[in-house]
Amino acid sequence: MPRIPRGQTQGGIYHIINRGNMRMQVFDDEDDYEFFLKLLKTGLERENIELHAYCLMPNHFHLLLVPQGENSLSKFMQWVMTSHVRYYHKKNKTSGHIWQGRFKSFIVEKDSYYLTLMRYIEANALRADLSKTAQDWQYGSLSERVFRNRKILNKPYGELDNWVEYVNTPQTQKRNR
Repeated sequence: MPRIPRGQTQGGIYHIINRGNMRMQVFDDEDDYEFFLKLLKTGLERENIELHAYCLMPNHFHLLLVPQGENSLSKFMQWVMTSHVRYYHKKNKTSGHIWQGRFKSFIVEKDSYYLTLMRYIEANALRADLSKTAQDWQYGSLSERVFRNRKILNKPYGELDNWVEYVNTPQTQKRNR
């Protein structure tokens, strides 16, 4: 019996997370990251979903999404995750679980939390020491904002002054206004 789609507020903002099963690495090389990014782009167009921020890490990912259609979030994630699992198994000649389970989704209810979350997502690779600056991580949305190297985001440019500096400042420090 198929799962019932999660409740969704049309136009609501959602933080989506999924992690590799047993925290295993799911993105092994550039091809893996690029394939997943292509899936995101195609899926966003198919289901009419806005992407405001993203970060792909070796064993998990974060997305900040705004679904525009009824049940579009569940349809989008089902298509992306199923397509990725097929790719992964074919490439690695494996079978079984890749992801720890169904994706997690959290609605963002306050504007102040939206900015905190966007910063958290865009600084994720920096905090994990995968890059010297957040924008250097080519599988995150800050790289797209700064270098305009992809066309996945619906909000491609930071709306705050000094956004790049703010994201690269440790989160325990306050931002200068």
